Order: sequence, then structure tokens, then C-alpha cells
Amino acid sequence: MPAQWMKTYINNGDERLNGSLLLTLLALAYNADTGGFLMPPPSEALIAKQTRLGVEQVSVDLEKLGDLGYLFRYRGVGSTWRYYFLNDPEVPKDGQTDKEGKQI
Repeated sequence: MPAQWMKTYINNGDERLNGSLLLTLLALAYNADTGGFLMPPPSEALIAKQTRLGVEQVSVDLEKLGDLGYLFRYRGVGSTWRYYFLNDPEVPKDGQTDKEGKQI
């Protein structure tokens, strides 16, 4: 259920998720199944089309989402991505805000 993942990410209070990063994550959530799997993963071109971002920006965002723990990517034989798995990591204190947007 993509809406479940989208709601989770919109409401998690992680200030590190802003602008294109959040938009890319929401596009991934839109394409995911109820378990958070994207198999096969959507192309960067598709995500770029859905988000109105450039393919290069989407590529940067995917890497950053992996670094932040929101996305796990697995390679198959060769260099192509075989599937993605969305995650709902614990947001570190330095990335959290209260309901008014003030850092906790």
C-alpha cells in the first residue's frame, strides 16, 4: 500500500528529508508494494518523470536515501540494480523536529 509508506515519510519529522530528497522518496513509495519492495526497481528516468526532477538529481537522491537508511539497493549479476527495499529508519535526534518545526 503506497499510501502507508508515503504517510510514514511525510509525518516522520526528519528534517534531512526536504526538497528533491523527499520528493524522490515519495515517488519510490508510490511505486512500492505493501512490504516496501520495488522489484524490479523503477528506472531513474521514470522517477525523474514522476517528480519533474532531472535524472542526475534523482541519482544523487537515491544515493543519499541509501546513506540515510531509507533505501536499500541490491545489485544482481553485473552492474544493474535488481531491487530496492524501503525502510523506515529511526530518525536521529539531530534530524528531528517537533510539531512546530523546531529542532528537538
